[in-house]
Amino acid sequence: MPQHNDSSAAPPTEITEALSLFWGAFALSMLALLPLYDDMEVEFLGLVLAVTLVLVLLMACAVFYMARHVRRRSPWARWGFLCWSLVGYAFFLPDPLDQWVAQTALEQIVTVVVALMEAVGCTLLFFGAGARWYANTPLPPR
Repeated sequence: MPQHNDSSAAPPTEITEALSLFWGAFALSMLALLPLYDDMEVEFLGLVLAVTLVLVLLMACAVFYMARHVRRRSPWARWGFLCWSLVGYAFFLPDPLDQWVAQTALEQIVTVVVALMEAVGCTLLFFGAGARWYANTPLPPR
């Protein structure tokens, strides 16, 4: 399958900033998982930590893969980040008021910052210089 990239055109600063925001949001959301293990029973802690580590590594691979393809100007990759953000909102905001009240102040701050970082990242990918850069993407051969 051909890669839809033009190696002569470097991504604009907005694309690099968007990818940095997505990586930062990913790192912050992973750090927000740490307080969840304080109240866990010791006998299950090892298993839960192992499963969490595997899931974190899989998500990091997904972010890396999409970021790599955004830099190569693959059209699907920016839509992947948009879907990533929307799925994250769907999982973490099903009952926002109850969850918000149950969170600590630090968790509330992290939730808001991650949501804003992802929203700004998607905005940079879909509008302005990012949109113009993607508009020059050659169409795949038929």
